[in-house]
Amino acid sequence: MSMNLYIEANRKAYAFNGKGKKVSFNDRRKFDCWQTPTKVTHEVLEKKTDQEKIDAYIKWADSACEPYEEDVYDFNGELDENFEHPVIGKKTVNPAQEHANKLREFLRECEEEGFKVNFYTL
Repeated sequence: MSMNLYIEANRKAYAFNGKGKKVSFNDRRKFDCWQTPTKVTHEVLEKKTDQEKIDAYIKWADSACEPYEEDVYDFNGELDENFEHPVIGKKTVNPAQEHANKLREFLRECEEEGFKVNFYTL
Protein backbone atom coordinates (compact mmCIF):
# COMPACT_ATOMS: atom_id res chain seq x y z
CA MET A 1 0.00 0.00 0.00
CA SER A 2 1.31 3.41 -0.96
CA MET A 3 1.98 6.09 1.63
CA ASN A 4 0.49 9.12 -0.08
CA LEU A 5 1.35 12.76 0.35
CA TYR A 6 -1.21 15.06 1.96
CA ILE A 7 -1.22 18.85 1.92
CA GLU A 8 -3.45 20.48 4.50
CA ALA A 9 -3.86 24.05 5.69
CA ASN A 10 -5.06 24.98 9.18
CA ARG A 11 -5.89 28.12 11.09
CA LYS A 12 -7.61 28.96 14.35
CA ALA A 13 -11.00 30.55 13.69
CA TYR A 14 -13.84 31.86 15.81
CA ALA A 15 -17.63 31.91 15.51
CA PHE A 16 -20.54 32.76 17.75
CA ASN A 17 -22.85 30.01 18.93
CA GLY A 18 -26.63 30.32 19.30
CA LYS A 19 -26.21 31.96 22.72
CA GLY A 20 -23.87 34.61 21.34
CA LYS A 21 -20.79 33.07 22.98
CA LYS A 22 -17.53 33.22 20.99
CA VAL A 23 -16.21 29.72 20.34
CA SER A 24 -13.00 28.70 18.63
CA PHE A 25 -12.55 25.95 16.08
CA ASN A 26 -9.89 24.66 13.70
CA ASP A 27 -10.56 25.84 10.14
CA ARG A 28 -9.07 23.27 7.75
CA ARG A 29 -8.56 22.99 3.99
CA LYS A 30 -7.06 20.10 2.08
CA PHE A 31 -5.49 20.07 -1.34
CA ASP A 32 -6.44 17.17 -3.59
CA CYS A 33 -2.99 15.65 -4.19
CA TRP A 34 -2.40 12.96 -6.76
CA GLN A 35 -1.62 9.50 -5.45
CA THR A 36 2.14 9.40 -4.94
CA PRO A 37 4.40 6.38 -4.69
CA THR A 38 5.78 5.88 -1.17
CA LYS A 39 9.31 6.67 -2.37
CA VAL A 40 8.17 10.01 -3.81
CA THR A 41 6.23 10.85 -0.65
CA HIS A 42 9.34 10.30 1.47
CA GLU A 43 11.51 12.31 -0.94
CA VAL A 44 9.09 15.24 -0.77
CA LEU A 45 8.76 15.13 3.02
CA GLU A 46 12.55 14.99 3.49
CA LYS A 47 12.93 18.45 1.92
CA LYS A 48 13.76 21.20 4.41
CA THR A 49 11.51 24.06 3.28
CA ASP A 50 7.90 24.16 2.15
CA GLN A 51 8.99 25.61 -1.20
CA GLU A 52 11.39 22.68 -1.74
CA LYS A 53 8.54 20.27 -0.95
CA ILE A 54 6.23 22.04 -3.39
CA ASP A 55 8.91 22.03 -6.10
CA ALA A 56 9.63 18.31 -5.57
CA TYR A 57 5.93 17.41 -5.73
CA ILE A 58 5.39 19.47 -8.90
CA LYS A 59 8.51 17.94 -10.50
CA TRP A 60 7.20 14.45 -9.76
CA ALA A 61 3.71 15.31 -11.08
CA ASP A 62 5.27 16.65 -14.26
CA SER A 63 7.16 13.38 -14.76
CA ALA A 64 4.09 11.25 -13.95
CA CYS A 65 2.07 12.18 -17.02
CA GLU A 66 2.51 13.42 -20.56
CA PRO A 67 0.66 16.25 -22.29
CA TYR A 68 -1.83 15.06 -24.90
CA GLU A 69 -3.90 16.41 -27.78
CA GLU A 70 -7.64 16.90 -27.41
CA ASP A 71 -10.28 17.83 -29.98
CA VAL A 72 -11.85 21.30 -29.85
CA TYR A 73 -15.51 21.39 -30.80
CA ASP A 74 -17.66 24.15 -32.28
CA PHE A 75 -20.55 24.18 -29.82
CA ASN A 76 -22.09 27.20 -31.55
CA GLY A 77 -22.22 25.56 -34.97
CA GLU A 78 -24.66 23.17 -36.55
CA LEU A 79 -24.65 19.51 -35.61
CA ASP A 80 -23.27 17.12 -38.21
CA GLU A 81 -25.08 14.09 -39.67
CA ASN A 82 -24.28 12.10 -36.49
CA PHE A 83 -25.76 14.87 -34.34
CA GLU A 84 -22.34 15.80 -33.02
CA HIS A 85 -20.65 19.15 -32.85
CA PRO A 86 -17.96 19.56 -35.53
CA VAL A 87 -14.30 19.40 -34.58
CA ILE A 88 -12.62 22.71 -35.37
CA GLY A 89 -9.13 22.01 -34.10
CA LYS A 90 -6.92 20.47 -31.47
CA LYS A 91 -5.45 21.74 -28.22
CA THR A 92 -2.68 20.45 -26.00
CA VAL A 93 -3.74 19.47 -22.49
CA ASN A 94 -1.06 19.26 -19.79
CA PRO A 95 -2.60 17.70 -16.65
CA ALA A 96 0.56 18.20 -14.58
CA GLN A 97 0.71 21.91 -15.39
CA GLU A 98 -2.99 22.34 -14.57
CA HIS A 99 -2.47 20.48 -11.28
CA ALA A 100 0.58 22.62 -10.42
CA ASN A 101 -1.44 25.78 -11.12
CA LYS A 102 -4.22 24.56 -8.80
CA LEU A 103 -1.65 23.86 -6.08
CA ARG A 104 -0.08 27.31 -6.44
CA GLU A 105 -3.52 28.93 -6.27
CA PHE A 106 -4.42 26.89 -3.17
CA LEU A 107 -1.18 27.93 -1.47
CA ARG A 108 -1.61 31.60 -2.44
CA GLU A 109 -5.16 31.68 -1.04
CA CYS A 110 -4.05 29.92 2.16
CA GLU A 111 -1.26 32.44 2.68
CA GLU A 112 -3.60 35.39 2.06
CA GLU A 113 -6.15 34.04 4.52
CA GLY A 114 -3.71 33.20 7.34
CA PHE A 115 -3.51 29.43 7.07
CA LYS A 116 -0.47 27.35 8.04
CA VAL A 117 0.26 24.69 5.41
CA ASN A 118 1.39 21.21 6.50
CA PHE A 119 2.78 18.34 4.43
CA TYR A 120 2.35 14.83 5.85
CA THR A 121 1.62 11.17 5.21
CA LEU A 122 -0.46 8.66 7.12
